[in-house]
Amino acid sequence: EGDWLCDTVINFIGAIIQRKSPNSHVYSTHFMSTLCKDVSNQSYDYTRVARWRKSLHDDLEFLYIPIHVNMNHWILSRLDFSKKTIFLWNSSSTSDSSTSLNKKYLYALKFYISQVVKSLSAKSRRSERKFKRWLGNWTMCDKSIESPQQGNYDDCGIFTILNMVLLSAGVSLNENSYSQFEINRRKTRIRIAQIIFENNNWNELKNNEGSNNDWKSYIIRMIGKEENKNRWNFVNQTIIAI
Repeated sequence: EGDWLCDTVINFIGAIIQRKSPNSHVYSTHFMSTLCKDVSNQSYDYTRVARWRKSLHDDLEFLYIPIHVNMNHWILSRLDFSKKTIFLWNSSSTSDSSTSLNKKYLYALKFYISQVVKSLSAKSRRSERKFKRWLGNWTMCDKSIESPQQGNYDDCGIFTILNMVLLSAGVSLNENSYSQFEINRRKTRIRIAQIIFENNNWNELKNNEGSNNDWKSYIIRMIGKEENKNRWNFVNQTIIAI
């Protein structure tokens, strides 16, 4: 509690969402900072992220992009390939300055899409058909007013994770989808930690550890005795729908 979430946590949850939602892909939190030399001045470098789309599969419907704003705030964007719309959710978007910044990230993503299309048009028709979801008249939509709003300065990463989880589960977000109070009451940070714990490859970690005793000690601290493992079963459910 009280700490900002680092990019590793958000990327890990993104990898879990990808596995559970075959129609979705989550770009690394480094995508936007790699694309944008200076988002405020609309300075972009597509060549630095040109290869990222090669990891996308043919049936992709949604591309999620967690964005680290000025290294002190997390927001979420999503490309909806069926609606040809770039959406953005900001859990702390109550001022004109934040709304202006939201638009700049939306424009950055529209630039990215235009460059993908330009790249595809220079290739064979077969390649163009394979990535036809990129083609079309894309629009931008700032949905921050319909995002639950955080009540502190610490949980923007939590809100970004929850928004991504709910959207990937087919939930249409609104400002009452959940609240800061529910995050605190449900001990959401602990639940996220449990999900990370459950989805780690502990055998791999064990093999890489210098001391098996250190690894075993950590396991005991996390789940207690062998017979208490059942208390971790709930982590396979949606984070807040418990």
